[in-house]
Amino acid sequence: MSLASVLGAPVHTNLVGRAHDTVAELQQNGAATLALAVLAVLVGGVAMFLGASMWRSWSGERRATGSALVGLQCAGLAAALIALAYQVRVGAWLISADPAVLGWFAEHRSNSVTGPAIAVTDAGGPAGAIVLAVVFGAVLARRARSPIPALVLIGTVGGAAWPPP
Repeated sequence: MSLASVLGAPVHTNLVGRAHDTVAELQQNGAATLALAVLAVLVGGVAMFLGASMWRSWSGERRATGSALVGLQCAGLAAALIALAYQVRVGAWLISADPAVLGWFAEHRSNSVTGPAIAVTDAGGPAGAIVLAVVFGAVLARRARSPIPALVLIGTVGGAAWPPP
């Protein structure tokens, strides 16, 4: 007789399966508990990142790698990113603020800023990305005195930015 047959549910031996079961159980037992847990992870991750960053700056730690403080910064950012990604995925309280924020920005927009904002938005589109890649590729080719790095940059960005048929 296995443990799964006694409990009536699958038993996972890997970390991902256990995490999935824990989240599913939290969702069944109460959304408030899950929301509080996600908020705690988000706040804890941000606090861990900020704490490690301040500790690094106060201690004079300037090495980019090989430090436990860098590990704490990365872990804090990862925890905050996971919590935010989960909130976006399930459409929870974080997403409910979007319409209000959009409405506020729409009411307070200025005609003098709308044109440049549209230009920045268009620059992030497929055509804008290709144009920027060509410009930066030309600068790169001139600095490297070789067209190869520029062709790699333009080809990579152009291939990624070009819309599928």
